[in-house]
Amino acid sequence: MRRRLMSLTFLIVAPLIVTSLACAQNTTQVTVAVGAEASITITTGTTTLSLSGGPFSSFTGSTAFSYKIRTSESGGSGSLTVVFGSDLTSGGNTISVGNLTYTCTDVAPASGTTLPATCGSSSTTASKSAATGVAGFGTAGHSADAGTSGNSVNWTLVNNPSYKTGSYSATATFTISAS
Repeated sequence: MRRRLMSLTFLIVAPLIVTSLACAQNTTQVTVAVGAEASITITTGTTTLSLSGGPFSSFTGSTAFSYKIRTSESGGSGSLTVVFGSDLTSGGNTISVGNLTYTCTDVAPASGTTLPATCGSSSTTASKSAATGVAGFGTAGHSADAGTSGNSVNWTLVNNPSYKTGSYSATATFTISAS
């Protein structure tokens, strides 16, 4: 007797039951205190002054810089200044920074920016005892998000015959601030 095995296939179709998944939500509040800030980048690492014309003409050169600024909405202010750490020296020889003057160029000034009257069109005498003005910033002043570039301090050194020959140098420190 042969046995036949029969296989039966049952197809059971169960209805798809959709159940809701349990979930939870929570929130957080994000806050930030945006304050007054300022930064400067000197883009001319070494400024070389060269004769601007014939013999005994002045030595001239430019220091390029860019900056970012944001001052307070109420009563905010800021400044960009420069001061020398010493007179120009070469070995034991000295040229007074009092013989060095500058004008300023701010190509695309930040909102609320003013050039000091003595820096814009007329010359300012450089100093090693007190910081002198390059730019001023008023209430709610701000630069473009990318900053303000293409700016310069344009130096002029009177070429006096009494200077001893040599290669002179001094460090100029630029400081920017905002409140």
